[in-house]
Amino acid sequence: MKQKLPFKVGDLVTYTCSATGIVTDAFISFACSDYMSVCTHQWDDADTLHGYKQVNVVVPRTYWNTITPRTSNETIKESTV
Repeated sequence: MKQKLPFKVGDLVTYTCSATGIVTDAFISFACSDYMSVCTHQWDDADTLHGYKQVNVVVPRTYWNTITPRTSNETIKESTV
C-alpha cells in the first residue's frame, strides 16, 4: 500500500534549517517516501531551460519535522543575486 506523504509538490511551507535554525518561507519542489526537496529561492532567468533558477534543499525523512505547512499566499523571496 502506498504511504500518504505529509506534503505534495507545490505546497507552501516554512522550512527551518536543522544546522543553523534559519526559518525560510518555501515550497515543496519534489516529494517521495524517502526525502523532499524544498525550494527556498526562485528567480527568473530567460537563459535557462525552464526560464528560472532555484535553490533547493534536500530534506531526508528524518528531518521532515523541520517542514511545517504555511497557509499564507506570500510569494517566495526573490534572490538578490
